[in-house]
Amino acid sequence: MEHCNREEAIIAKKMALEKMEKRDFMGARKYAQIAQKLCPDLENIVQMILVCDVHCYAAERECGNEMDWYKILQIEKTADEASIKRQYNRLALSLHPDKNRFPGAADAFQLIREAKMVLLDSEKRRWYDSVCQAEMLKKRRSKKDSVKKDSVVKDDADDMDDGVEIDCGVKRLKNISSFDVSAQEVDEQGKRAAKFASKTQENAKSCDDKSLPNVRISEVQVYSASGIALDAKILEYLAAEFNDFDAKRAKRCFGAGQVWAIYDTLDAMPRFYALITKVFSEDFKLQITWLEPYPHNANERKWLCQGLPTSCGKFKLGYTEIIEDHAIFSHLVTWRNHVNLPNVYEVHPRRGETWALFKNLDFEWYQNPERHKVYEFEVVEILSDYDSDVGVSIMFLRKMKGFTSLFCRVKEDEVDFEVIPVKDRFRLSHRVPSVEMKCKEGLNGIKRFFELDPASLPHDLSSH
Repeated sequence: MEHCNREEAIIAKKMALEKMEKRDFMGARKYAQIAQKLCPDLENIVQMILVCDVHCYAAERECGNEMDWYKILQIEKTADEASIKRQYNRLALSLHPDKNRFPGAADAFQLIREAKMVLLDSEKRRWYDSVCQAEMLKKRRSKKDSVKKDSVVKDDADDMDDGVEIDCGVKRLKNISSFDVSAQEVDEQGKRAAKFASKTQENAKSCDDKSLPNVRISEVQVYSASGIALDAKILEYLAAEFNDFDAKRAKRCFGAGQVWAIYDTLDAMPRFYALITKVFSEDFKLQITWLEPYPHNANERKWLCQGLPTSCGKFKLGYTEIIEDHAIFSHLVTWRNHVNLPNVYEVHPRRGETWALFKNLDFEWYQNPERHKVYEFEVVEILSDYDSDVGVSIMFLRKMKGFTSLFCRVKEDEVDFEVIPVKDRFRLSHRVPSVEMKCKEGLNGIKRFFELDPASLPHDLSSH
């Protein structure tokens, strides 16, 4: 019976896919839900339904011509800033076009991004809520007019037929009851909107570097890298020439107590971190606890408050959830516990690793983060373990001509290196997994080089 259900589920899933290709997401959702009911663990069925859900919610117009951003993000109208970011992060991990190849995934990713941008902007959200409330009041008046019309019809029919009078009376009473409920809902939503407006003003004030408590920062930071997401694009990458990086993140490699890097929702680079707290099955279900950035100083607080990316420094334990999407994981992370702070993890560059650096990084980016959506990068070899007093020494790498993912030093002289001081550590964008390679005969005249994981190479470095 189970085998039969799986076969039927596969057929239903195929029909759903055909509907998605025709952009009939309502029809696709029906077939996908049937497939899920027949076989709940059918491969990628949850991701398929999520794409359909977002498009179906986007097609609804409960606020005039405006989309229902709350439904698109699948949150309550009373959701606060942290809840919105948390929910966006969850959906984005499943909808990012790098991880979800179903038709419409890229558009769904763009829709949740737009929803997040509207609902996290206090002015835009107040305007949106007011438009929705006005639309509800308009419908309320329309319904009231309909009630009056029914009443007039009833009065005109009084002398014609007592039976009609009774029927119209019942109909009118039903309409009045419905009207009263709607009015109550409008009042409640108005109160919730006012309450949120007050809450968002408090949150905005909390971003002052003097008043922002660490707990508040931790709520904001884990999702901050997604705060200025690029327009949705499908970012392809080629396979490595010599090493199998996918084997190092195979499902069998995961274990409790490990920290893994996860591709973020900014540009699909591995800047999010998560602690594996439980492995339910090898194929593939984990319980993870997110690691949230923990600011070092006022500049870092401002940086993180504006949603700018970071993958280097201190991190504290955040919320816990179940993950079944294997494709979001990049590589195993080397970390250490902070000496004085319990449950605080430190992630820093280590000798022999390769990292991507932001070009021309300026801490003043936080003053206008929207101007810095597109980043340029360089790749470096780490020459020394990170030191909390000194920083870290680096050597710049360049791509070897004719190869996709082979990089060598720009200059071979060991003394020609650069130091990134502690205050500039946010120049470090993310670690790029690599394998050091040596060749006795040399390759293009170079005897020592690195092969970098193409999945973690920024697009501007992997495309030329």
